[in-house]
Amino acid sequence: MNYNTVPFRKKLIIILLSILSPYIIHAQEKDSVPAEPVKKVKRNRFYGFPVFFYLPETRFGIGGAGIYSFRFKNDSNNARPSRVNIGFAVTQNRQLLLYLPYQLFPQNGKFNIYGEAGWYRYNFFFFGVGNEQAPDFRERYAVDFPRLRVNALRRFRPGLYAGVRLWYEDWSLSELDPNGQLVQKTIPGSCGGRVSGLGVVMNYDTRNNIFFPEKGVLIEAAFQSFSKNTGSEFTFTRTLLDAAVYVKPLKSAVVAVNAIADFNTGAPPFYLMALMGGTKRMRGFYEGRFRDNNLVLLQTEWRQHIWKRFGAVAFGGTGIVADKLNHLRIADTRFTYGLGLRFTLDKKEHINIRLDYGRGTYNSSGFYLTIGEAF
Repeated sequence: MNYNTVPFRKKLIIILLSILSPYIIHAQEKDSVPAEPVKKVKRNRFYGFPVFFYLPETRFGIGGAGIYSFRFKNDSNNARPSRVNIGFAVTQNRQLLLYLPYQLFPQNGKFNIYGEAGWYRYNFFFFGVGNEQAPDFRERYAVDFPRLRVNALRRFRPGLYAGVRLWYEDWSLSELDPNGQLVQKTIPGSCGGRVSGLGVVMNYDTRNNIFFPEKGVLIEAAFQSFSKNTGSEFTFTRTLLDAAVYVKPLKSAVVAVNAIADFNTGAPPFYLMALMGGTKRMRGFYEGRFRDNNLVLLQTEWRQHIWKRFGAVAFGGTGIVADKLNHLRIADTRFTYGLGLRFTLDKKEHINIRLDYGRGTYNSSGFYLTIGEAF
């Protein structure tokens, strides 16, 4: 969850309320597959915790977050675990967030199916498109939309998967700022609209652990087309390359490096443009603080084990957005940096609660409380 717009005292209240919530739910189930001889193996795990927050655009809110980790019935105990993340929240302003990111590895990892399903009725901030916006420009808008993202891949050789990608969203905007940019209806997507795209995706994954990699690489390359032929009201293409490398220079430390290139041609709506910010792309910026047709970024993180279940991280990133590839300029580079804490919920799978604080260009800042690593 992103808390960039909250005054410091209120940010502190949000974090303390979440951490000091009276319980962490930890339910473990047994399936019908006979346990291996000698040693029982827990194949299903659920971790969850309540979340309380206050944001200017929502007022008070309450919800929950959790992760369900499991292996399919006929898969071996050494198969990669599948996971379903669960998040929901309701606010004093009658807003609703419901999202379920997932990644499934059926048939002992022969298939890799991942994506997100969700429904959002929420208020967001819009900071304009491109690099020419005033540093203090910001407008709020309300939105209501469903989201369905599905990637279905098959393994063709160890670590190498390829398949299809389907994205669907249908945005309805309201409560536009009468003095803002969206109300002028000149920005693609400012009237809302449906985006539906079909494409191909390839993954190369040699990570030793999907929740907390200590070595290996993860590379995702994808191409999508959005047009009337795919049911979209907008016509554009999207090409994405997302690569992460993990090394272990010390017994108690991991270095992770992530590079992203996100290129769009045509006229994507502003809500599907390449963007910086949020919990995964340059923490320290509100999600969408900078957006345009094209983005390149590089971010890195030092993950250090401290004591028992506790760890710490130091991270930083740099990125650029532009309307065209030949307009990517060093002068438009943005920076973020920050620190974080980790608490390991599950030692075997290494599932972590992540609490980060990041700062970025223009004195932007944000707290992030999530389950799982940023990349």
